[in-house]
Amino acid sequence: MRIMTRGRLGAVVAHGRTSLPSLGVSLAGSSVWATFAGAGAFLNIRHWETASHQAEVTTLFVLGGFTAFAPALFAARFLSGRRADATGRFAAMFLSLALATTGITALLFGLEYRTYYAEWHAETFSYVWGLQLFFTMANALYQFAVIGMRFYFPIGFAAIFVFSLWFARAARPDC
Repeated sequence: MRIMTRGRLGAVVAHGRTSLPSLGVSLAGSSVWATFAGAGAFLNIRHWETASHQAEVTTLFVLGGFTAFAPALFAARFLSGRRADATGRFAAMFLSLALATTGITALLFGLEYRTYYAEWHAETFSYVWGLQLFFTMANALYQFAVIGMRFYFPIGFAAIFVFSLWFARAARPDC
């Protein structure tokens, strides 16, 4: 195993700095991406009986999309680098945006799920509480994977495709 030298680590840090998206691009992209994520969820749940549940689930997906865009753009820029071809840039954005959005939304769902069950959990930071927290979050993530992932189709999938095309076709990597 080779240890990074100071020069190599410095190059990685410098590449990370150049991979940071601007605040304007982050906010605009986050807003548009959140709109698509929320619209996809809302269209899949519009037949639910209560408007409050529709609003809660839609808000969860909007927050997940808004929070995920900037880290996904950073990851895509970091992974694709300046010399990557359009195919590599497309793949980097597609994977980064899909993983960040589903991961952050699932985490938010897990935290909401855990908040509901906190009333019946043991004293905070005890061993039993740690087990309860772990298994509650694991159960929430499983439920999100089984039930919540379908809310991204078809709008979210099409939007990821469009955002990835935008990123791949950008004239310069600092989009």
